[in-house]
Amino acid sequence: GFWDGLLEKFLLPLAVRDGGAVRVGLVSAIAGDAAALRRVLADFHSQGAWLVLNAGDTLGSPRASTKTIRILRTEGIVSIATDRDRQLLDGRSPAITEGDPKGLRSRRRQSKDTRRFIRTLPSSLRLSLSGKSILLTSGLPDIPVFCFDETTPEEGLCRIARETGASVIVSGHRHAPFSRGACGSIFVHPGSVGREESEPFASTATLLDIASDGSVTVTPHTLTTGTPCWSTEGPR
Repeated sequence: GFWDGLLEKFLLPLAVRDGGAVRVGLVSAIAGDAAALRRVLADFHSQGAWLVLNAGDTLGSPRASTKTIRILRTEGIVSIATDRDRQLLDGRSPAITEGDPKGLRSRRRQSKDTRRFIRTLPSSLRLSLSGKSILLTSGLPDIPVFCFDETTPEEGLCRIARETGASVIVSGHRHAPFSRGACGSIFVHPGSVGREESEPFASTATLLDIASDGSVTVTPHTLTTGTPCWSTEGPR
């Protein structure tokens, strides 16, 4: 519980506003796109979200990863590392490089700072915000937390809710915004901030609001080159 306590003491004062309401920015799948991450963070800040949680899939090319890690450190973004992030460093799975020379080069050339940063990150992290337990995860032993979407049966979500005991479960393995409620828990995929390819791409992210009365609102967000588009969804 050391990290949980540390985060609550030092980061929560940045997020909690009058009446105990909390607004949190949720990101995932940055893929080394530092420019897209800066745009999303600027928009989060304009919306009053100063605490940002990163559900992983952070790394891209070596140079891009270095810039991205610098932003995460400077902005104090709370992050976890996924298997993909660690595979880019260690090459433990052939799936990340088989038929993908670019992925192999990325793994071999990631900087020492990037390696050091990713290896210090947990695969799951819990925070307590305004009485709500937030689980940021890339998967727990024997609990396929990352395997949920609109096709997941209700009983599957309820099992995860019971076994984790979390009010909000955030995973980044699905790169489109998604939220769904079941058995008192809310399941969220934040979206995809960036991608390694150079073609035009609209970043997606999510705002999580916890009101003073304990109600929770999930707001997916698409950030294009024009005006950001917010659409409120999800259980309250």
